[in-house]
Amino acid sequence: MSDHIIAYCETPLQTRIAARVASVSGTPEKFSILIGNWTDDVGQHEAAAQTALKLEILEAGEPSLTPKARWRHVCDATESFFRGGMRRLVMFQDQHFFSQAVVTGARRAGAAYDLIQDGFLDFDMRRVPAPMRALWPVAKAVDRNGPRQPSTRIRPFAYKKLYLSHFFAHTRPDRIFVYGRSIAARLEKQFGIPPESFIVSGPALERPAPPDAVRPLRNQGDMRVIFFDQCFLRYQRMHKSGWSDEYLPVIDALGNFHTDVKLHPAQTEDCVSDIVSTLAGRGEMLDRSPIAESVLDTYDVAVTCTSTSFLDCLTLGIPVIFVDLSSSFDRMPLTKSPLLKNVASIPALERVLRLRKTGEFEANATGLPLIDLIAYDAGGASLIASHLTDAGPAQQHPARE
Repeated sequence: MSDHIIAYCETPLQTRIAARVASVSGTPEKFSILIGNWTDDVGQHEAAAQTALKLEILEAGEPSLTPKARWRHVCDATESFFRGGMRRLVMFQDQHFFSQAVVTGARRAGAAYDLIQDGFLDFDMRRVPAPMRALWPVAKAVDRNGPRQPSTRIRPFAYKKLYLSHFFAHTRPDRIFVYGRSIAARLEKQFGIPPESFIVSGPALERPAPPDAVRPLRNQGDMRVIFFDQCFLRYQRMHKSGWSDEYLPVIDALGNFHTDVKLHPAQTEDCVSDIVSTLAGRGEMLDRSPIAESVLDTYDVAVTCTSTSFLDCLTLGIPVIFVDLSSSFDRMPLTKSPLLKNVASIPALERVLRLRKTGEFEANATGLPLIDLIAYDAGGASLIASHLTDAGPAQQHPARE
């Protein structure tokens, strides 16, 4: 008898992924969605979960409690929820404060635990200072047992400093479903995770492989450009001054074309207000809701720093320009593809845009093969579902005090 699968979801996108995996599994009754009562988009989770999936609510205690007390409350509530049955925890991110409490509580209850990559995370880590990278082998040796309750606040703080907010999979799941071989190799080195723990599934929301050539312009008279925002402000990967000092010059460089600025879905209201006031009328502002494929298909080129939306663009044959901002620790790897171009300056961006307006595109001539980053033909949700439902009884883990 296989486990009942509990997918802890922090965003509607993660709930949508869980619903997709459940729907192709053939046994959706074995799946439930777990969300925290601290989320402000329950309605969106309900819509994404579809009527076939049960939605469970996890309590975090009174907001008046200290962060440490709420963390312990979530941990205890999760442990209670997972006891008394064969249940498997599935998560999509383990870097956030409460998600680490959920993992700890489920582990203490003896639940098995799988992690599914929900967005592009295979950034070029060379910008991380060498002394920090030199400490990674020491950190993974000291931390081989995963998160423990007494270090509820020390651990996230230490990881943000040591890994500069790149510590996906630090909770050492039993299995990790990843986009491609490249990120599996990085996580194996970063945390000492055994190679057999990785399953290359490609994106759970399957995508066809991109075309082999850039498509013709959709708009001959006025080239349409979309700029994808990234939530650097929310996750403190960029100082507020960096947005105005570096993002704005990029958007200004798009001023000769029809430009729309697409906000990241995870931006908070405070960040949105800051961005709107900073933009001051530059380009058309699109809201935080997912962009429809029919709308995205109207653009001729996309510009971003690291937005996962570049995958949607590749599927449609829309060329993507990655702009490397020096104040951000996230940098897209140099990837060889007829649809991708990395630039590190405003003049280089302007040159590529001028050429694109003629119908051509100056793509990267060298770099990693795209298939190493995104395994398009690996199986996606179907492969993940087969592993989850065929896993057998949950592995029992000793309680962690």
